[in-house]
Amino acid sequence: MHVQSAPLIQNIKNNTSFGFVVLRHSDTSGCSLHGLHEVIEANSVFNHEFLLELGIPSLVLRPIYFISKKTNQKMFLTDEQYNYVPEKVELAYELWKKETGIKKFPKSNIWLEKWVGGDIFIIPYSVEIFGYLVNLSRVTIQNSIKKNNQWLSFAKGIFSKIVLELEIGQSLRKGILATIQTLHGEGGVCIAGVIERI
Repeated sequence: MHVQSAPLIQNIKNNTSFGFVVLRHSDTSGCSLHGLHEVIEANSVFNHEFLLELGIPSLVLRPIYFISKKTNQKMFLTDEQYNYVPEKVELAYELWKKETGIKKFPKSNIWLEKWVGGDIFIIPYSVEIFGYLVNLSRVTIQNSIKKNNQWLSFAKGIFSKIVLELEIGQSLRKGILATIQTLHGEGGVCIAGVIERI
């Protein structure tokens, strides 16, 4: 039996005061269908694994609420279909502004774009150079604040795939940014509804 492994994200570390929803992902196997619309809570680790498809936005995360560290009050940004509601964004913005004391953003929609950053997109690519000797992969992580291309390389052969951890962090000055860490691994496949490592 011929099996082609795919890169995968093994967990998502959310070190922010925002909850994110899995808005969409490219894995249509039985392993990840139930991961759609799951919420990644603020300041938590989400351990659901996602297989990634090369060359397209494989995983899209949308911030859906802000939670106050001081009062534990949660202010949602979206409706039940995960569309932004301007009035809700305004209330979350006012709570954030009150908590942080930052007045850099004059309007809530500017804050949503320039500090919260909107949707986070994960787009993996693969580049093979000299066949078996070098296997390079590039992962693009972007939101409306920053587009970050990370080159990941390892020499495990032409069929090597990658295992990743996604970390979402926040900075009072820069806003919400996501980074990727590469772990040793050969990716995975979906077998009988379970992701198995290769």
